[in-house]
Amino acid sequence: MKQIISMATESLLPYCDEFIVNHREYAAAQGYEYKLYQKKHRDFVDFHPVYSRIGFVLDALEAGYDPIVAIDMDAAFMNYTWDIGTLLIHSQVDVGRWPAGYANPILEKSPGCWLAGYNQSNWPSTYLCFGLLVYRNNWMSKAFLKEVWRRSLVNPEIDSAREQYRS
Repeated sequence: MKQIISMATESLLPYCDEFIVNHREYAAAQGYEYKLYQKKHRDFVDFHPVYSRIGFVLDALEAGYDPIVAIDMDAAFMNYTWDIGTLLIHSQVDVGRWPAGYANPILEKSPGCWLAGYNQSNWPSTYLCFGLLVYRNNWMSKAFLKEVWRRSLVNPEIDSAREQYRS
């Protein structure tokens, strides 16, 4: 079972029709279940809606989906003939980026990667774009998401931002 997850809150939904159609068409073409969330995740109601993605992906992992594609509502699929989930397959991974003489520790322990995404070209190279991520259903994906959630709970900057989004 493969799943694509996107989210549009009530205030954003009227502007998303073309993206919703795009996500549904791509999901159908590649055999994914498409899940559009329109409310915050039950564990993230006091946070900005973007944090709900953590809960929705964790729910999909617990339900057994593999892979899970989490896509922003302002992102679109351009090639309906290619399954983005193949980014997680060992043969698709660019291992040439590892320094000479070093083995890729992820690929040694797993037949492929546990997370695939991209580095947005107009941002500094240290940032992973959260707008499109593909997760493998394994302990590494779960641990990563739980750690992001844990760190967000103890971050003073997030505490002040959270106050803006209380119901």
